Amino acid sequence: MEIELIEQYFASLSIPHFVAIGLLLFALILFLSSNAKQRKEQKLLLKAPKLLLKDFQVAPLGKDAFFKIRNEGEAATISQLDIIGRADLMVKNDYAGHQIDRDKEYRIFLESAGHQKIEKDFSIEITFAGPNGHIYKQIVPLSSTETSQLTIIRKS
Repeated sequence: MEIELIEQYFASLSIPHFVAIGLLLFALILFLSSNAKQRKEQKLLLKAPKLLLKDFQVAPLGKDAFFKIRNEGEAATISQLDIIGRADLMVKNDYAGHQIDRDKEYRIFLESAGHQKIEKDFSIEITFAGPNGHIYKQIVPLSSTETSQLTIIRKS
């Protein structure tokens, strides 16, 4: 009896009704899949390494400087450092492939190749890999102690 009622209901619907129902179902599927993707990415970010700027010091003459990065999350392997805002700064120590374990610090030394003194007017973009194989990117502005939001570049 109930099946007959359902069949009668669908038989009474016109083509525009079916199109509207199809579009609603399609929109619902898109919403659910994007929501699931956001939840998965949030989970990955919670488990990700968390690099924080601990210290930034400039040498008395202003030609050299160093900063400390502290990892408060899972182990991270640094793959790339880019200096944003200053083309005359160079990284003095080898950083590629260096692993920063949980609750450890790593010093990175900078040197000015130009005549301008080093100030806190630039940022450092750090690309690193987590233990799960995901690759992350984070911008560390030296003008403040806050780091930017971590972004996932590639998931393994």
